Amino acid sequence: MGKEIIDYIYLTSPDIFYGFGFSSSQNIFSHFQYKTKNYHIFCPQKITKEHINPKNFYDISIKFSITKINIVDILNSPPTIINISDHINRTGYNFLRSKTPYENFETFPDMSNIYSCIDGEVVTSVGSSFINKKTNSKLKTAWIAAIAPVWKYIGVDIYGFAYTKEFKFDSVLKRIKGEFL
Repeated sequence: MGKEIIDYIYLTSPDIFYGFGFSSSQNIFSHFQYKTKNYHIFCPQKITKEHINPKNFYDISIKFSITKINIVDILNSPPTIINISDHINRTGYNFLRSKTPYENFETFPDMSNIYSCIDGEVVTSVGSSFINKKTNSKLKTAWIAAIAPVWKYIGVDIYGFAYTKEFKFDSVLKRIKGEFL
């Protein structure tokens, strides 16, 4: 029997989790999780500092030996799936505020080069009201800019992706695997 391949995927909100048709197989560290043979999906139960913080992310990363995670956010643009190479955070949230230092990690971490992809787009995250929020960015996302720094803080490599609602999970998964360009 072949080796099990696990891709770790983090969906930035419960709306995405349920929108893809997933149901939580277990709740762990204030997150929903869904697992198949080839991938393991995590999603915060709510977008709050009690759910998204270094302790919860660290506990998840240790329990599952996560060194690389694919973060997927919703995108408000013409239909597309994009790779993310950088972001602008206009959500009004910083989930590291008052949470550092944690364990032996730095108080003021370097947040340059958060994403491992260099051939991607720069997105502006504006929170849950991203459909209506006015910004000059043509690539608006909901939460990746507030969530990715927490994964980076605990030392996990991040690959960022965003998709428009027209796409199903299989298309996003193909993009993560590099099959959908």
